[in-house]
This record gives sequence, structure tokens and C-alpha cells, in this order.
Amino acid sequence: MPPVSFVAVRLSKRFLLAALLALALGGAALLARVLVPALTWHGPAVGVRGQPAAVLAAARPGEPAPQFTLVGPDGKTVSLAALRGRPVILYFWATWCRYCQETLPELQALRHARSHAGLEVLAVNILESSAKVRAYLRQHGISLPVLLDHDGRVSQLYAVRATPSYYLIDPEGVLRDVLIGAVPPEELAARLESLLSSED
Repeated sequence: MPPVSFVAVRLSKRFLLAALLALALGGAALLARVLVPALTWHGPAVGVRGQPAAVLAAARPGEPAPQFTLVGPDGKTVSLAALRGRPVILYFWATWCRYCQETLPELQALRHARSHAGLEVLAVNILESSAKVRAYLRQHGISLPVLLDHDGRVSQLYAVRATPSYYLIDPEGVLRDVLIGAVPPEELAARLESLLSSED
């Protein structure tokens, strides 16, 4: 029979390993709970099919906005190219994003207020089903043009890493500004005014 001291040391090592494992698992779970509700992707940007974002044609201010065509939950197809000549706010969102619930109505009001300037807002939903998005829009009374990025392709083109994200595109189709997170409506309006005044 091994000495008592040897048994005690062996048991204490097992206890220490178990405690460290529990702490590691608990920390990972807590981190996931904090990060997942707030971000679409985090850390090094990775596409939905595992393609590193570094190899994608990420949108940059001052460069032409990446072109795309998407279908909305109403079945209508919208192309960014068809909006050339109008300022566009491209807004990436998801139904689980609590900040999106606050900012979607603000965007809707801004679109109405600046309709005389030809402003268009495209709310691009990321990776969710048509049925889920339709139900959300009905529940919250949202009438903005909504598009479905089912496979995350457009989100990858714009290197979207968080929701909500705003991309301001001028009438010439050039990306002028990028805003990430819940932006106060007065700040968004000021950025938009700056965009519109630069075109005068």
C-alpha cells in the first residue's frame, strides 16, 4: 500500500487538474455568452464557409462599393447598381441584435425625412430565414427595404464583423463612411448631411 503522503499528493493533483478544467470551461462559456449576442463575427474575420476575410474584396472608404443583388423576404430582387445616382445607407442587421431593434425604426424615420434627397436605405439581414425576418418586420412595424443575405456572401464582401453596421454610399457608388455599432440618430444624420453636402 503506498504511503499516505503519496496518496494525498496524487489526489491533490487530480483535484487541481479538475478545478483548472472547470475554470477553463466556465470562462469559455461566460465569454461566449458575452460576445455572441453582440457580434456577428469576432476575432480574425472568418466567412461563413471558413474563408478568411483577408482574401475577400473588403469594402474601404473612398473605393467603389462592392456590387451585389439580393432578394427580399417579399420576393423582390434589388441590385445596388440600380440605385446609382442616389445616396444609399447599407445597414447590416439580425433579428437577435437588440441594438438593431432600436436603430431600425430610427433608420426608417431618417429615410422618410430625407426622401426628397433621394436617400435609400437597404437593411441587409445576415443568415436568417425569410419566415423569421417577415415575422420580425410585422411585429416591429418595419417597412424599410429588407434584403436577405442567406449565405453571408454580401456580408463577407463588406467585411461585416458586428451588428448593426452602417455603410454610407454616395450617388456615384463610392463608399464614403463606415459606422459600427448602435449609432445615435443625430450622429448618423450628421454623417449623412456631410455625405450629401459633398455632392453639392
